[in-house]
Amino acid sequence: MIALRELLAQIEQGRYALPEVQRPYVWRNAQIRDLLESVYRGYPIGSIIVWNIPRGVLEEYSDLFRPLIKELEDRTENFEYLVIDGQQRLVSLLLAKRGSITVYYEYGERRRYLPLYFNPRTEKLEIIRGKESDHSYWFKVSDLLNEEKDVDDLLDEKGISSKSERSMLRRKLNFFRNSVLNYSVNFYQIPESTLKYDHERDNFLEIFEKISEMFVRLNEKGTRVKMPHLILALLTAATRKELGRSFKEQVNRINSELEEHGWDIREGVIMRTYMAIATGETNFRRARGKLKNLKASEMLECLEETGRSLMHACDILSDEFNIKGVRYLKSQYLLVTLSYYIFRKSFKIMPSDVRELIHWLILASFSGRYTGRLESDLKEDIGLIREGKTLRYLEDKLPVREITEKHFDRPYEREHLTILLILLKDSYDLYYDPREGFMRLRDIDPKERRLHIHHIFPRDVLVKVYGRKGLIGNMDIETAYDHVANITIISEDANRKIGSKRPDEYLGDLGREVLRSHYIPDNPELWKPENYYDFLQERKMLLMEVLRKLLSG
Repeated sequence: MIALRELLAQIEQGRYALPEVQRPYVWRNAQIRDLLESVYRGYPIGSIIVWNIPRGVLEEYSDLFRPLIKELEDRTENFEYLVIDGQQRLVSLLLAKRGSITVYYEYGERRRYLPLYFNPRTEKLEIIRGKESDHSYWFKVSDLLNEEKDVDDLLDEKGISSKSERSMLRRKLNFFRNSVLNYSVNFYQIPESTLKYDHERDNFLEIFEKISEMFVRLNEKGTRVKMPHLILALLTAATRKELGRSFKEQVNRINSELEEHGWDIREGVIMRTYMAIATGETNFRRARGKLKNLKASEMLECLEETGRSLMHACDILSDEFNIKGVRYLKSQYLLVTLSYYIFRKSFKIMPSDVRELIHWLILASFSGRYTGRLESDLKEDIGLIREGKTLRYLEDKLPVREITEKHFDRPYEREHLTILLILLKDSYDLYYDPREGFMRLRDIDPKERRLHIHHIFPRDVLVKVYGRKGLIGNMDIETAYDHVANITIISEDANRKIGSKRPDEYLGDLGREVLRSHYIPDNPELWKPENYYDFLQERKMLLMEVLRKLLSG
């Protein structure tokens, strides 16, 4: 057992490390309040389970560990314990003491605030925002857990002057402080015999696998470890041991290069692509045995091929399909299959391949491929490509084999953005530059001029004509406003210039060629808000017509 006061001091000294396979901090403020409530009442909060990290492990494998919070990154030399179970509780207790911290989450960092207050009169803990926290009897928990702050000073700040009241409040506030800080936390160190490190043999990779398995077992009822994160950690341990090079650093480099090109891709996508290229599998458990048989140099060679394949896939999407970022894809995991296909084709993609890829991408997007059955979908598709099958065989597994009017008669989703960008590849931006004229959408660099999902008819225009509760056809205002046929892609410059204008106030200035490049009907009567339903039907037909030609080509 350890007193919470001492545990918090150890945390702030930076003595606790997390393995990279640990999930990010995910607890909500209400969960932290409940945790503090349990501590205050003396209820059990579970055990903190740790492993005492050998110094040799810290020196050799430092990049496999991280501190509990961002603010402790300058104290990693103090690492002593590896947290196997208890991360969420430890970070929550520190957040309760400090009031705000910077936590790690899946794709970066963010500042977390905890407006947690204690009322000594009612003995209640509450999350309070705004002026209510100024009430005389609500005291911030972070102040109460900071023993450098005198309780009398806190009472002075609240303007409480009555001696009898101060005496009662002082007693209850001190009781709260002591109850929390003196709380005995169940602290369990894994026996050395269970995870015994042999420096001569350097068996840390085996230990790390055991630690990972413990974490999976301990968290079966909660958020499970993401297997791509586990395999990343294990591969890093292997390459560090054999070559002194970090697999993870190479993954980060690939990620940075993709980001520079406008592609903010999840680590899980990179790792599943890697598993496909290295083993022909995308499931961790199936790939694990094959990966163990690879030399460290082969692991890194496969990673180089992974980076090359992903970059090639993103270039094709950008240059050939006019899709310049993951926000326009139904699922990021479409990149896994696309990258593996390119790899198996030895990076030799012919015009006929591009046509097949467009066909497959559209149908896969409308089928919701990789959005519900990720493991089985990837296994099926990667397996077919590994066998040398064409993309037509992959299409046979899709529930949607053709795009019909019903797919366009609804509010837009990401699959519609995919189609729109493909169809709008040769379209003009709706912004006229006095020096350059109308730029082609494909020539816009999203790093210099951001693209915008533009509603041709603004919401306010529709509300003004039809009312907030009005119907357009059989659609309510929001459904009609977000209808696919009301959407196009333009630059943010063009969107700012257009603002909230009615279409009949700005479309006429753009010229027939520009309008037709966006498949906008050139009949001015259809630009009037009172004819909005007819506009949707006409533009839907124009989009469907060009899509049918594309898919039948």
